[in-house]
Amino acid sequence: YGPVGTPSDGDFCINGLVFPDRSVKPQTMEMGKVYQSIRFRDFDPATGRVTVKNNYSFTSTSDFDFYYLVKNDAGDVTRHDLHVSLAPGEEGEFVLEGLPADHGDGSEWFVELYAVTRTDAPLVPRGHVVASEQFCLNRLERQHVLRAQAQYDETDETLVFKGEDHEITFDKATGMMVSYKLHGRELLHDGCGPRPFFWRAPIDNEYGAAIPLKTARWRDASYADLRPADFGVRVVRGFARGEDPAGPRGNRRGVERVVSNTVVDCRYDFEEIGAKVNVAYKIAPDGMVTVTTTYMGSDASVPMIPRIGLRMQMDEAFGRLAYFGRGPLENYCDRQSGSFVGLYETSVDDMLVSYVRPQENSHRTDVRWFSLRDKRGAGLLFVSHDTFEFNASAYPLETFDSGMSIFNDSPVTPETDHRHTNDVNRADMVDVFIDGAMTGVGGNDSWGQLPMEQYRVSPDTTLTYSFTIIPLDRRSDVGTLSKTVF
Repeated sequence: YGPVGTPSDGDFCINGLVFPDRSVKPQTMEMGKVYQSIRFRDFDPATGRVTVKNNYSFTSTSDFDFYYLVKNDAGDVTRHDLHVSLAPGEEGEFVLEGLPADHGDGSEWFVELYAVTRTDAPLVPRGHVVASEQFCLNRLERQHVLRAQAQYDETDETLVFKGEDHEITFDKATGMMVSYKLHGRELLHDGCGPRPFFWRAPIDNEYGAAIPLKTARWRDASYADLRPADFGVRVVRGFARGEDPAGPRGNRRGVERVVSNTVVDCRYDFEEIGAKVNVAYKIAPDGMVTVTTTYMGSDASVPMIPRIGLRMQMDEAFGRLAYFGRGPLENYCDRQSGSFVGLYETSVDDMLVSYVRPQENSHRTDVRWFSLRDKRGAGLLFVSHDTFEFNASAYPLETFDSGMSIFNDSPVTPETDHRHTNDVNRADMVDVFIDGAMTGVGGNDSWGQLPMEQYRVSPDTTLTYSFTIIPLDRRSDVGTLSKTVF
């Protein structure tokens, strides 16, 4: 900390599991999970059988109470006690009672098992969790809704889709959605609708391996002026099955009929990274938009790229955040076992993780949906057709980015800017990333090792993911809407 030439060990003294003020980092929770000495495995959803292994060398399970929670995506929770008697090193099979027999209620169900301390001990209170695990009972197949063909007005510069309470505008020069108005109010910030994005603020583990320098082309591509190689509108007509709100009463699900939908297609050729990205927007008359992104890469000259996703920005008023995915703390594809899938409510301000050296933070994985709303309940709901990863922050990515190198003698230039906690500035918008994939954070050693290969995003991969954007007002039932896609 100080001017160029100041003796420094960088952040080697502040990159551990605990912050200098003794508060814990998200990594601390992951460490507790992977180090636990009681394991739950081989769960069979059909029978409720699960294997419990006591890996303690001198402690029996009589020192702990065991219980499990049965939860669904609506927030319903029931608790059940479990009697586990295992000697040190012993394992046994147990049956979980009270699991839902029928998963056809339109909910996604989970079971969470816990072992907690039975008595108080120095520094460890009664009820402290020493082991836990989550298992999924079923995967929810979202209900496709049928919609009529959306109409639009076209000028030399724009495409405009107008509905009863919304207006969506595309800029033909960039291919981007530049406006989404709901009841006459603009939801996007400064015309920043979804755009392809491949960069993240470099993390501690990446600087030692010079990853920012090696992947600089993906940073440049992320900030390049967008000029689509191909842009157009097509009408897709075909046989579809889904929910039709206009169908006969009592028979609106499972409707089959021929439908026509309007799709805005945009293809970008990123020659500097040897990749093509297709972004297709299927528009519904009620303001629903399904976004399908396909990344097709061909450059295998570097070991990984930071992310494959879309970046957009919303007005700062939409700071109330709810999501169904892994949480409640930040998590990444190689640091997520201690983060259970659940329904979480927070704010974009509280998503921030204040690392002493600012860097990528606040990410969430295995997300089914998330919503951003204002104090009155208006906003947008983003529903994945499978799962996606996301980040929503009141702090833009650029405020966390220290540039290409942070070696002690690196001068402060546009490529290198040693950043500290006090350099992180809140913006008057919400920075939103919706990712199909992000490279893991690594940490196999303290400096220089890449994430394990299965957690890297390969530059020459092909990846497609879809999500539906749904407008919300104060009366919207997110629980129901989050189970539908268009």
